[in-house]
Amino acid sequence: MASLVFNIRPAAASDVRNLSAHELHRAPDGNSAIDPARSHLNRVLIGPRTQSEALDALLASGVQRPAAQSEAPYVQIVVGASAEFFRPDDPEAAGTFQADRVEQFEREAMAWLKATFGDDLIHASTHLDETTPHMHVLVAPTYQKAARKPGRKKRGETDAEFEARKREAAERPTVRTVGRRSNALLSAPNSFQHLRQSLADHLTPLGIGYGDDLHPTDPDPQTTRQKLKSENDYLRAWNAYEQEQAKEAQETAVEARRAAEMAAERQEALRAQEEALAAREAALERREADIARQAE
Repeated sequence: MASLVFNIRPAAASDVRNLSAHELHRAPDGNSAIDPARSHLNRVLIGPRTQSEALDALLASGVQRPAAQSEAPYVQIVVGASAEFFRPDDPEAAGTFQADRVEQFEREAMAWLKATFGDDLIHASTHLDETTPHMHVLVAPTYQKAARKPGRKKRGETDAEFEARKREAAERPTVRTVGRRSNALLSAPNSFQHLRQSLADHLTPLGIGYGDDLHPTDPDPQTTRQKLKSENDYLRAWNAYEQEQAKEAQETAVEARRAAEMAAERQEALRAQEEALAAREAALERREADIARQAE
């Protein structure tokens, strides 16, 4: 059985630009074994010419940019299979492939990508000018961002004004926003492994199995130095992701503390109002008693 290639990583804007340059400038670089004589065979399966152009088009459509502090808000994936799937008669014949197998793989992989990521799948291309056919994919994970609800009253603001401001924020339409850590699918624990398993299950009828959990940026053989750089890039991206999660947790804790403080303040205000009302009622009762005595 052939093995699935599913190399997935969080990506920054710089990673998108670098991959776009890789898509446009097809020249041998000692790493990906590009054969310019076959570059005309490469094709875009979804989106415009490059990942950068796809991302620009998404943001121009009205989708909100990720937060400035998000260092790796996108996801890049290399999807492929080991050589025996694309050239079963001679797996060692680097650079060759059976066209019908490539088309079959593209069809099934794209069906899974579209079903899994929906409109967040913004670019996919197939490279046929390297050692083994593979696809480069860009996902811009999005979520529906709601307006932030006011946490406390402004100075001089009445209760009615504060409540009106909260209602206005709650009724404001959500905005589709790029943000991997807020995306329901990609923010789930072990999401990358679950995605790999899901795609492997989908491709099982083609004779493609789960493969290995590797995360290099290119499916072709790499030198030790290149492998170390890929691993360092991957670890740096994940460190940034973990820092984002820690910051999000801290912000959530702060909001929860503020909400608790507001609830306590409101409870205290209600208590004060109840005490004032009780005192007023007692005063009225005393006054009525005095009037009754005077009437006698």
